Amino acid sequence: MKNVVREIASLVIGMTGIVLLGIGLNGVLDIGSCASGGPYAVTRPCPEGSGALFWLSMTGAIMWIVGIVVSRRAFFQPGAGQVLWTAGFAGGGTALLVKVLTQPSMPPDAKLGASIVIALCIPMGLVVGIVGIVQLVRRSRAGSGSRRTEDGARTNDPQRRGRSAARTAATRGRGRP
Repeated sequence: MKNVVREIASLVIGMTGIVLLGIGLNGVLDIGSCASGGPYAVTRPCPEGSGALFWLSMTGAIMWIVGIVVSRRAFFQPGAGQVLWTAGFAGGGTALLVKVLTQPSMPPDAKLGASIVIALCIPMGLVVGIVGIVQLVRRSRAGSGSRRTEDGARTNDPQRRGRSAARTAATRGRGRP
């Protein structure tokens, strides 16, 4: 699969997953804690259709992970994987933060759970996003000077031109090429 097609497929699958996950979590946070079935006394039964929110969230999470995996570089190098990781964690955490701050009717248990998720997700997303930006800046700076091959060696490196580094160092001060 060509890299561009792979990255586009990664973004489409991953962003669709993030949207589904967000819709599902939004519905779950509106409900708060509830229970259905089992041998225990249920003080707050789950409303109809709450099981679908679970499956919607799970499907979204799986699609998001698949989107990251489909990306050629996952989240180790700049590309669709890092964008999806950052959008999922930092973007999702920010959306939860907005929901917690602007929805006074949110149940207290849902606010507590969302606050814990916010405290974990936003830093997880931002760290990978910042690392990706630093990698892009370093790559652009390295591109303006000497270039590197895939194995990391510089193209103007003496070893790449057929001479050993020791021989080059020994002949530098003597006027020999």
